[in-house]
Amino acid sequence: MYSKNNSGLYESVIENLGEGLIVVNNSLKILLFNQKAEELTGISRFYTENAMLNDIFISNPWLSNIVRNVLEKGYTVSDYSKKFKTTGNRSLPVGVTASLFITKDGNKQGVIITIKDMSGLRPLEDDRLRNERLAFLGTLSAGIAHEVRNPLGGIKGSIQLLSKRLKDKDLLEYTQVINKEVNRINKVLEELLRFSNPRKYTYSRLNIHRIIDHVLSLFHGEVKNRKIIFIKMYDPSIPDIAGDEDSLIQAFLNLIKNAIEAIGNNGNIGIKTKFIPDFLIGGSKDTAKTVSIEIMDTGCGMSKEEEACIFTPFYTTKDSGTGIGLPITLKIIKEHGGFIDIKSLKQEGTKITVFLPLPKA
Repeated sequence: MYSKNNSGLYESVIENLGEGLIVVNNSLKILLFNQKAEELTGISRFYTENAMLNDIFISNPWLSNIVRNVLEKGYTVSDYSKKFKTTGNRSLPVGVTASLFITKDGNKQGVIITIKDMSGLRPLEDDRLRNERLAFLGTLSAGIAHEVRNPLGGIKGSIQLLSKRLKDKDLLEYTQVINKEVNRINKVLEELLRFSNPRKYTYSRLNIHRIIDHVLSLFHGEVKNRKIIFIKMYDPSIPDIAGDEDSLIQAFLNLIKNAIEAIGNNGNIGIKTKFIPDFLIGGSKDTAKTVSIEIMDTGCGMSKEEEACIFTPFYTTKDSGTGIGLPITLKIIKEHGGFIDIKSLKQEGTKITVFLPLPKA
């Protein structure tokens, strides 16, 4: 039996837990609802006092079902894949554990429920799976590219010889079509090899604004006759980054090109840079000096399904796209120690943020 002198200590421990704690009796009446439970659910304990669990969590009937299972079968239930509907119709990924509340005498008094916020872990898991998938596809792509390239070279050579001997203009047009398609396939193969082969980077001190300005200059001819405006919002306090110039130009070239294609003939593309002196690295308590580069377009945007697939090799929504450009971009940024975040809404536009760590002093 706990000492009454320690009751304040136990109450303080319960209130300062990092997980939501709910205790119900055998009838599912709520006996305890700690501060973290209020925070996670958005429900004030004022409304939970002596209330029934199923009445409070009408939008989450699965919680009452878990508790009933524990009461009936007597074993602990853990589920780390639940979606909790909070107030405001927000969906929060949570892990739930429910176990019997048994007194010192062995009497079953109810169920203890703990709720853990899993939203910080899900992106890390998604990122790990994406890395594994990219590594596998990189190896597969290299094999396919090498196998196809040899017979493709034979086809190209044969067509060139054939075109020199043919006198029929109609047949010559067919050889030109074949030759054009062979070149297009060869271009795809080159992109596959660029995606799959490890590249040796030559790191140097670089001004990120000069990199971006150079990329924007490459599109000057493409946008001058279209109503597309580049809006630059540069943070002058950003120090030089450490990176491979050619590969970073390629990465931002792909991102800007995608933004232009999403807009069409009319719209704005904003490029905003920011120096973050104490950026919190995901999944840890460590911070690092980081640069963020936001590329915001007013284009067609993406659905959640399209957004989830955007870095998958060979996935494209364009008629002439290969689906290799953005996976290459992601690979380059990751190999520079950075990562990419995407936020997009259908018919409203897309914001892609690139985070690059600064060299340690």
